[in-house]
Amino acid sequence: MARISIKVVAVHEDSDSICEHPTAPTGEPRDPSQCTGRRGYRINCTHCGLTGDTHGIRSNADSACQTHRSEHAAVPATT
Repeated sequence: MARISIKVVAVHEDSDSICEHPTAPTGEPRDPSQCTGRRGYRINCTHCGLTGDTHGIRSNADSACQTHRSEHAAVPATT
């Protein structure tokens, strides 16, 4: 059975691209020329990609991550 990694990641304003740029404690980018800033959090699954809605608070995305993980556990693995 292949391992699936499910993580909460920060996303840019378009919600379709993961933000891996360094940010200040305020959430604003340290180099604004390369990043528009983080605008929320989504779930990134190695099997499904970016899934679900964009959450403004990380703790909300954490609970959605647990829900998504349980959906994978309910599906029988294919060999």
